[in-house]
Amino acid sequence: MAAVTGADRTQPTDRATLGPVAVRRRCRVPGTVLADLGSDLVWQAAGAWAAAEDTVRDLGARLADHLGAQVPTAPPEQRRDLLRARRAAFNARPLPDRPVPGGEPVASYTRMVAARDSARRELDLALGKLARTAGAAVDTVLTDPDIAWSVELSVPGLLAAGPLGVLDPAAGRRTRRRAMTLLRLVQRAATKPTPFAGFATTHLLFRDGPATVPRRHVRVQRAVVEWTRRWIAADGHRILRPEHLWLTANPSALVREDAEGPRVTWLASGPDGAERVLSARCNPALADTLRRLRTPVRLDTVAPDGTLPAALTTLAARGLLELGPVLPTHGRRVLHTAAEATRPAPGAGAETAQDVHDTLCDLRDAEDDLAVARHADALHRARRGVARLARTLQAAGQDAGRAAVGEDVVGVATDDGILRTSPDVLADLGRVQRIVPLLGAELPFQLATAIAFRRRFGADPVPLPAAYQWFLEAGRKESDALLTDCTADELAAVLHLRERLFTGLRAAADRSGTEVSCDPDLLDAVAARLPDAVLDLPCAAWPVQVAGERLVLNGVGSGHGRFAARVAADLDDTRTAELRTWASTAHTPHRDGIPVDISALLGATVNEHPLLLPAALACPGRALECPPENRIDLSACTVRAQDGRLLLFSDRFPGRPLFPVPHNATLPTVAPGLYRWLSRLGPATGATLDLWDHVDARTAPHDPAAVRHYPRLTLGRLVLSRRTWKVSGAALPDPAPADPAEETLAWYRWCARTGVPRRSFLRTTTLPDPWDVVRGRADKRPVLAARSTSGAAIRKPLYVDLSQPLCRPAVTAAPGDTLTFTEPLPDPVGPGPDGRVTEYVLEISQPPRA
Repeated sequence: MAAVTGADRTQPTDRATLGPVAVRRRCRVPGTVLADLGSDLVWQAAGAWAAAEDTVRDLGARLADHLGAQVPTAPPEQRRDLLRARRAAFNARPLPDRPVPGGEPVASYTRMVAARDSARRELDLALGKLARTAGAAVDTVLTDPDIAWSVELSVPGLLAAGPLGVLDPAAGRRTRRRAMTLLRLVQRAATKPTPFAGFATTHLLFRDGPATVPRRHVRVQRAVVEWTRRWIAADGHRILRPEHLWLTANPSALVREDAEGPRVTWLASGPDGAERVLSARCNPALADTLRRLRTPVRLDTVAPDGTLPAALTTLAARGLLELGPVLPTHGRRVLHTAAEATRPAPGAGAETAQDVHDTLCDLRDAEDDLAVARHADALHRARRGVARLARTLQAAGQDAGRAAVGEDVVGVATDDGILRTSPDVLADLGRVQRIVPLLGAELPFQLATAIAFRRRFGADPVPLPAAYQWFLEAGRKESDALLTDCTADELAAVLHLRERLFTGLRAAADRSGTEVSCDPDLLDAVAARLPDAVLDLPCAAWPVQVAGERLVLNGVGSGHGRFAARVAADLDDTRTAELRTWASTAHTPHRDGIPVDISALLGATVNEHPLLLPAALACPGRALECPPENRIDLSACTVRAQDGRLLLFSDRFPGRPLFPVPHNATLPTVAPGLYRWLSRLGPATGATLDLWDHVDARTAPHDPAAVRHYPRLTLGRLVLSRRTWKVSGAALPDPAPADPAEETLAWYRWCARTGVPRRSFLRTTTLPDPWDVVRGRADKRPVLAARSTSGAAIRKPLYVDLSQPLCRPAVTAAPGDTLTFTEPLPDPVGPGPDGRVTEYVLEISQPPRA
């Protein structure tokens, strides 16, 4: 850690300041286990066989010439033997048993053929040993009850068949698939420190204060809360006790005057997620009701017997009013509160309510039991409860069994040195942070929407609901039309800067060597010329890994405590206050800006978090998910075009723009339409920093079978991009050999020829540049696939060891695919003194451009 530190306490620089809290994520499986899942011996044997094979071919060619020269003068009875021997030598096969004259060339060739065959046998033996040792290594890892439990959470029932035994690549399809799944899970648990079913331990690192031991945070999937919420809003409220339910106005309900008198307009979402803008006449009584119900009221204060007045029932049915429970947004009492809210009232229909209530109580109890100890019975109860509730509430299409329960392991620790990162490293992080907005996938949509909005409304403030209605009805099409040619000034300027950046990186890639330096002047020049229309990313979260003297960047996301919020459920008030202070005071794209959350849990377990920002935008249909004291209604907001940007304002913070920074883990690109649109009013949500992807997209390959290599890209002590190899499916070894030894030889030769490391990280799909997609120059299907529920498998790299037959990508790669191999930096086999792969998330704040 000393390599990246330079002070006992980081002092603010003139450009970048390090946040007071870091997130440390550490694999629970030591990286050393990877050595037993692959084999140096296999690779060495393949190398020996390849060397012997090459020597045999060379000697065979010479021997064939030597024997061929003897054929014309040989006695007739020897010619046939000479010709057969010549043919065998030319094809690098063993010579026939009948002796032929040839002296030392024949003897040398025969010895080398024997050495080759011996090397082949050694490879067979090494592969057999690998099958046994790798299977034993997987079984040994799974004897750890923590890891076995994580596997059971990830793939229910996978361990029921017992120990794996031998990892035989020639086993039957079902056995092979199970072996591959277990192998992948163990490899991931040793290489990817992401909070995935408890495979990693997460610590929040503070500069001082008491530490807490890691604690398990178990949650039944929160889709059950989403199903219950929808059922209550639709009909369930009629048969539930009113003292447990609340009533509030749709936060998008906007009352305005038109030619026929006052009208109310609001946004409503159907069961299928389709968004509709509705409008109705609004008399003074309705306007007063909507105004009073901005603050939620308990249902029994409006309907003591649980029966809403007919007028309010109609308003609720049309989406102007929202009904439901007020649940915690995080913590260990979510299901407790949900179960309490579904207590049935006496009367008709109570059977369904009782079933929902009983099921939620079962799920609550199962979650409580699992929080105390890992009971298989409680896990099965949770799965059955999720499935039963899905049937009762007709939540079709839900995978109730696979992810019924999630688990995080979270603790608090004092700084291990990462919060003393040196000022020169911070300065370089700040330099890169300036150009990150150019790499964000949302930038073209942000710019095009702002241009279309300005052309339609000028500089006038527009109520937010009306602005979104314009976007749905006309703005989206107008934005798409602007993106087809990108001739508008702001779009053209951004495209020019992107080309300048990637051309400079292309020049760096063309320099010889395995490592090149990024020109800081190039980054500064590009950042200095960013149009005002491009929002800065003043507060960024940097996932990083320490590799000796280097800090390796794994991407970048929006900051303001977003990563810490996801694991902050059990923090004490002092720690939470420290996080809130940082999140609310870190810089925004405007010097007077206010960062705000978007209250929409979207039924996802990973979206539970405490509110760290000063306020939150309340979304239609989800107003009760937002604490009333922090709630900003969309109807109280206006949107205005200013300096080429769309800025959001609210009376709650007069004259100060609001910048949405959603703290959800759900990517905005897979969220509902309004959520995506609101997110685009804030800074970039992040970028993968796959810089070589952009450079490679601009390098037309002359040979589709060629492998394109890009060096490690550094900036000071930062590693911006690891060494990378771009490989088309057609360039992979021929998958035809059925023999494991021959396949291993083919992969060894391929690695030796291309330079791709035996152990590396692999992405099986390269997503196209979003600017090419919006201009119709690239296929958007990979992007849609990456946005699906299984898209993480496409977006994120996986560890491969090509000495392990079950790791090789040839079976999945199509000729048109482009695979990306990157060097393992830091090397997960030897990750450091603690023996486990570790990733940190640092937050950097710096003032926006003047």
